[in-house]
Amino acid sequence: MTPIVTTNALSELLIYPGFILYHVSNEAFALVDIHETTIEYRPNSFIEEESVPADSQLIGHTWKKANKDGSPDRRFNNNYQIPIVAYGTIRITSKTGLNEEYLISKPNASQAFAEAFALFSETLPKAAPPDNLSGHLPQDSGEHGAPGAEIAPGGGR
Repeated sequence: MTPIVTTNALSELLIYPGFILYHVSNEAFALVDIHETTIEYRPNSFIEEESVPADSQLIGHTWKKANKDGSPDRRFNNNYQIPIVAYGTIRITSKTGLNEEYLISKPNASQAFAEAFALFSETLPKAAPPDNLSGHLPQDSGEHGAPGAEIAPGGGR
């Protein structure tokens, strides 16, 4: 099963052995090498003004309108308490420009995910260097066009 991180209604991250597919649309996507990717975890206290997820841990309360010392501001008649919950933040970055950050309502699960990813990426072998030392991909043999012609995205020339 491929782990999927849905980033919003339009995009998602699919984690495969060796690479991550960052899919935005059929025309916009990126493949990112696992070895160039890091996932960092940090705990986060979050003031949840919307509904509190069932799997989150309540760690305190604050007031909608609070004084500097944390006490309720008595100037407001409809002042109410807001829950503070423990979340985990994971940040997924790569040397090639991937930079995503997520707030997860189960901090233990997000920490375990970041640790498992680090172990997973360490155990994968690094890709072998290309056959030629130039690092360039081999050119088309010319079977479908002019010798050495490059193939454009989508298979066109």
